[in-house]
Amino acid sequence: MEGLSLVNRQRYIQKDRRLRNEYIEDLIVTYGHVHRDQIVRLYEIVSKVAGGEGEDGFDPQTAKRMLQQFQKKMRRCWYDPGTRTFFSSRTQDIAEVINNPGYLPLERCMWLLLLFLPQADFHYPSLGSERVGQIVMHREDRRYQIAYCPSGAETYLDNRIRDEHLLQFNQANSYPLTDEEVEMIRNERYILLLESEVQLEKIKSPSIAYAYVLEKNGSCRLCSQG
Repeated sequence: MEGLSLVNRQRYIQKDRRLRNEYIEDLIVTYGHVHRDQIVRLYEIVSKVAGGEGEDGFDPQTAKRMLQQFQKKMRRCWYDPGTRTFFSSRTQDIAEVINNPGYLPLERCMWLLLLFLPQADFHYPSLGSERVGQIVMHREDRRYQIAYCPSGAETYLDNRIRDEHLLQFNQANSYPLTDEEVEMIRNERYILLLESEVQLEKIKSPSIAYAYVLEKNGSCRLCSQG
């Protein structure tokens, strides 16, 4: 699947450090739904990265004004004030979307993606696939899966990571793969989003690169680095 990328900054970031509407709409259409607070955070992050080392990003109020301007000009998305979320299609049944088991995990993992976004080569959602994570991200020739682990699902997640690796290697033996593809499978790592640090005690997989806890304000606190 072709993913989104901010590597080509001239295409998506303007000279005044504003993120172009095209990228935000692409993000919403690709993931199906993005909370408005996440887009505000995206404006803040991108403006800081575009400004260079030592530069501050846009403050929240400036970012919110930009979001209002985007909302007036968007063409491919629509905003639902009840959920404070942008959706990719007006024909979507909101109740059906938010009651889907994959809705909340993807929304939460988006906060973690924003943290890594400036360094990501490209990224895309994995909903509808057999992957453990909700989001796939490629960074520095390595593939990562961003996965949400609710409390009580630690052993299940651990087993799924193990089973996924076994399945991928079995498929590699059944289908001709390039050396690069085999190396990608071997080096794949997981970035976990947890509800509390206590969960780490039950997760033993050596494939965990980072583990974060999601705070109430949407920030992600690092609690483990493999």
